[in-house]
Amino acid sequence: MSNKEPKITVVLPVYNADKYLLETLKSISAQDFVDWELIAINDGSTDSSLKILNDYSCLEPRMRIINRENRGLVSTLNEGITLAKGKWIARIDADDICLPNRFSTQLDWLKINDATVCGGGIKRIGDAGKGNSWDFPTTTEGIYAWLLFRPAFAHPTVFIKKEIAQTMPYSKEFTHCEDYELWTRLALNGEPLTNVKETVLLYRIHPEQVSQAKKNTQTNVRIKITGLYWQQLSYSRDLTFVSCLVDEREAINKKAFTIALNNLNILESRFNDSQARESIKLHRLWFIYRSLHLGIDVILPHLRNLDISLFKKYIIVFLSLCRATWLIKYFRHASWIRYFPLRMFFK
Repeated sequence: MSNKEPKITVVLPVYNADKYLLETLKSISAQDFVDWELIAINDGSTDSSLKILNDYSCLEPRMRIINRENRGLVSTLNEGITLAKGKWIARIDADDICLPNRFSTQLDWLKINDATVCGGGIKRIGDAGKGNSWDFPTTTEGIYAWLLFRPAFAHPTVFIKKEIAQTMPYSKEFTHCEDYELWTRLALNGEPLTNVKETVLLYRIHPEQVSQAKKNTQTNVRIKITGLYWQQLSYSRDLTFVSCLVDEREAINKKAFTIALNNLNILESRFNDSQARESIKLHRLWFIYRSLHLGIDVILPHLRNLDISLFKKYIIVFLSLCRATWLIKYFRHASWIRYFPLRMFFK
């Protein structure tokens, strides 16, 4: 490997990823931007991941392999960041695939937007939700607003400045949501954040990944992070955090519904950025869909001024008359519905 410092350090944590690892490695080597190094940390894998890494390193001189006992994802990410030589840290997981222009697309966007973190759009692959694309707000305020509800980046797409990543490492206190906690910490620090709209990564959904295997634990940690962020962000810290707004496991009653909707109205008035306001509108509408069991008398006053089509308002009125929250829950968890463009219900 050259002694010249590369523009990008790709940090790749590897733990029992032999099913998909080779495809991930090939997608990194196929980038049209070539000034990068790859730090692959084998975190105590018990399958053939290490052999795949060693074999591939014979073909890829920009690759460094760290092999050691299992320490977990947070320690692995922080270790990779500490060892990085590049100006930018690029994240990727060992089961995802970079599109060939990912690095150049994000670097070009960062030339226009002087940000600390840059993520990008994803397209889901795997058995669940194949073909669906997700993107996120591109403006800093839009991201700050989105973080009031959920993560505003697809973690494996992220570029983060090395000096910031080394100064503000991932926290073990928030394992399974360590990325979300870091984004909120950066937002509270006033860091400029952005996403490219373009799809830059194929994001694999499979039963073995952390977000599936640790789903309930992950949700508990996520709700804790969201609550702390609401309490500290200048836009929301004087507002009561209502956990059922973001925790779909929690029952919604009339009092919580009213407080949450009033809070969202206040929040929307405090943001000038159009993407921030759109983020709040989208999450307000999803909360209303989840609250249909409360009936038309509760729903209707908040529906009148909602900025959606008349057709969608009629649909919500009909569903609330039927108190059809069960239907929303079904669609929320039905695997077949993931193949459809669900955003049509929110625009």
